[in-house]
Amino acid sequence: MRTLLILLIASVAANARGQTHDLDQGWTPEDREEFYFTAQGSQLIPYQWFLALEQVHNRRLFRDDENMRRYGVLPASASPRNPDALPVGFVRDGIDPEFNRLAGLRESDVSQIEAATRFEIKQAYLGSAFDEKLYPRERRSWFGLTCAACHTHEMEFAGDTIRIEGGSAQVDFESFLRDLGKSLDATHRNHKKLARFSERLGRDAGNVEQLREEVAQVADAVNRLVARNKAQHSYGFGRLDAFGAILNAVCETALDDSRNHRPSNAPVSYPTLWNTPRMSHVQWGASASNAENRNVGEVLGVFGAFSVAAGPGQFDSTVRLANLVRLEHGLLQNLRPPPWPEHILGKLDTEKVNLGRELFRQNCQSCHPLRKQDGSFALNHLGRIPIRTAMVGTDLQFLKNLSPEDLAFTGPLGPLLGGREQIPRIRLVAEVVERVKRKRDAIENTHVDSLHPGDPNRNAPGFISRPLEGIWASAPYFHNGSVPNLYETLLSAKQRSASFWVGSRRFDPLRVGFETTPAEIGSMFRVFDEHGIPIPGNSNAGHEGHGHDVHEGFTQTFENGEWRDFTDNERFALIEFMKWLPGPVTDEQVQLEQIPNGEEEQIAGIVDMTARRMQAMYRDKPILRGVHPKDHGCVTATFTVSPELPADLAVGVFQPGASYEALIRFSNASVIPGPDSTTDGDGSPVHGSRGMAVKLFGVRGEPLLPGSGALTQDFVMVNQPAFAFANVEDYEVITKLLLDPSVTDKSAEFVKRLMESGDPDKAERARRTAQIAARIASPQVDGDRGAFEMPPASPVDAAYFSAAPFLFGEHRVMKFRARPVNRSSDSPDVASPDYLRDALARRLQSEPVVFAFEIQVRDASELDVAADIENASTEWHDEFTAVATIEIPPQEFDSASLRERCEKLFFTPWHGVVEHRPLGGINRLRRAVYIKSSEVRGAQTER
Repeated sequence: MRTLLILLIASVAANARGQTHDLDQGWTPEDREEFYFTAQGSQLIPYQWFLALEQVHNRRLFRDDENMRRYGVLPASASPRNPDALPVGFVRDGIDPEFNRLAGLRESDVSQIEAATRFEIKQAYLGSAFDEKLYPRERRSWFGLTCAACHTHEMEFAGDTIRIEGGSAQVDFESFLRDLGKSLDATHRNHKKLARFSERLGRDAGNVEQLREEVAQVADAVNRLVARNKAQHSYGFGRLDAFGAILNAVCETALDDSRNHRPSNAPVSYPTLWNTPRMSHVQWGASASNAENRNVGEVLGVFGAFSVAAGPGQFDSTVRLANLVRLEHGLLQNLRPPPWPEHILGKLDTEKVNLGRELFRQNCQSCHPLRKQDGSFALNHLGRIPIRTAMVGTDLQFLKNLSPEDLAFTGPLGPLLGGREQIPRIRLVAEVVERVKRKRDAIENTHVDSLHPGDPNRNAPGFISRPLEGIWASAPYFHNGSVPNLYETLLSAKQRSASFWVGSRRFDPLRVGFETTPAEIGSMFRVFDEHGIPIPGNSNAGHEGHGHDVHEGFTQTFENGEWRDFTDNERFALIEFMKWLPGPVTDEQVQLEQIPNGEEEQIAGIVDMTARRMQAMYRDKPILRGVHPKDHGCVTATFTVSPELPADLAVGVFQPGASYEALIRFSNASVIPGPDSTTDGDGSPVHGSRGMAVKLFGVRGEPLLPGSGALTQDFVMVNQPAFAFANVEDYEVITKLLLDPSVTDKSAEFVKRLMESGDPDKAERARRTAQIAARIASPQVDGDRGAFEMPPASPVDAAYFSAAPFLFGEHRVMKFRARPVNRSSDSPDVASPDYLRDALARRLQSEPVVFAFEIQVRDASELDVAADIENASTEWHDEFTAVATIEIPPQEFDSASLRERCEKLFFTPWHGVVEHRPLGGINRLRRAVYIKSSEVRGAQTER
């Protein structure tokens, strides 16, 4: 069964193989570049050295993309911020003015940036034994890392690649640093490598020996850095003991005191970055409540240089605080969790999502906060998400290494710390970080403490229980990466994998994690060593069973007065809900839409039948639209939002006083172009369904569909307040009938089939369809049986309705209409088959036409989803509120060129911003059908 599910999911994604997808996480391409390549103060080796360095066993460059991929690093193309095409998260740092200009880096105090090259600042990295005479000549620019190196990753599925911004990188930096040191060793020991290295640097041939000694010294510094943080067992891919590296960099190397060394034996996964600016605490443990202190500490841990020696230069550093502030309070504020990409990884099962939501709220929400109905989190007194800490039985090595009982010798910092000879290592690091930050703040004037002050309400030691939005994109799981997929997090420890391969990017959308079979790139994670002894830091136990409260179910749920294990169906339901978090839409939207099983297949069938019908109808001539093929003319207009619009209605494109240039297409709905009005048996005119499609230009916001030109907002309307067909299931029936030449009266046969189905709901829908169809055709208004309104004398004399519902912001829903203000009192002259086009031309010869654009708005709590959202034949009788005016000025539109442009226009309810997302089955169908219709008509259609 599992194999079948995976094959089905793969088939969904098969239509877009071989693409690289950037999910909508709130960042522009420029934002990504800034995150990837903004220098932060990390300076590992001279920059030109990194570009010129060869691999150990061959002459290929160490920085070659093929070699970088061996460590899980992501290659990148050259750009203004990255002129040498460094991989993602690798950066050039230093004082080169031209580079700083291209990268847009702030140089608020040139002398302090110059100071970053001072030899004494590098002592915390180079070591006290380093000979200053051999300080590298190429020291104006240094090679280092950025946050993106550890917080950007990719996953692969069915040939496609998905980029996750701010995610958990699947990289092996331990091996990268080890091999970098080996390559430096090989360069200074192998005279041929050294000669080629010297030539690439442009050094004089006579100075090769000087270069050899410089490289030897830096190689020794890199190798000592690797040895300093080497644990008994390698970390492998996707993990790093960053805290161990920071603790040793400050307490051992900077203070030059080997007594302060500790093993870096608590590797953890790289935490995801979305939502972190809004959390009260970050890291895996609640060890940092101040964003800038966390970020400065991160720079010191990844080769940022600093000085602790007493004197004027004490606490000088290479830290670029202004850049850190800009990233934290600019980019990261806008970073959103990645939405589950249904078009690639498979459509979410709504029933499972809803079951998973209930299970999550019962068992998980007390620790892992969910967004409220208005889309926000509950916040503490500082406006941040309050994070709980918990001891849930997971591996404790990480917390042990941060224990206040673990003391370090203070050395030259003692006088600043009350004369104490020893203080906790974690406090010593915090003191150095704070003082480095203050010194940079004084230089760069960033006012960091006012930007993100620390929370004095510190939590007890433990692991933070963060929101799980985007959890699907952050495997492996638990803080130490000891569980390969979400499914195993819901099993007991004895049922979890004791070993599995990490480093693969091939994604498993069923269990939600990466594939765990050995591959060319990666490493084996093991809970136990070859002798069966537990590896410190690698336990996969914990977060199993349940907590102290009935709302703390880890792998169990409380039912009928007792705890029981989740069933497999419940596990997969929880996984489906966690895939959905935070959802491609808001929580209310999932509740507002009830997608029936089989709808996706029905839509696919309708799309195929529509395409075949269009191709058959227009075999030897230009193909017209699949629906509303006959137009009465396209006209220009102005759409103006009321300047007095109430604040609670200022949503999406409806902003007080906003004005948009617009194009409007009036049309007949019949799928077969014919006369605008026919006659029945007694000669009375038989009218039909009409359409008014309004396209607003110059719209700004987040688009519903992938970009295909400038963003527009389309309001696609018909001349009745409800659709004749309730849902996708019914529309599938009529579509099949349209392809059946043996059926002459399609509508009558449709009603007959539903009435004879034996299903009372279908029979009721059939009666409603027959009633609406009769009212559309009627020439007279007669209560609930006659026309919705009198047949129009021209296209601009009818009211047009959305019929289907649309979002109105985050937790409201709207329907809308365009109502003619200056309606003509003339009777329709139906003698001409094109009387509507003729009447429109006459009407616009000398006078403008005005429509009031009006909306009906309901709160989510006021809706019956089945009737009000998923049944498009339901008419809302709420009052309309005017929000805008549409003015069509006098114009001549009936030319061959304008007709040609009108035919090329592509309208769909899905052209627009997310605040007005279409809702319900008919709208979900329209998305696919309208796109396919546009494709069949030809790629020349305009957005």
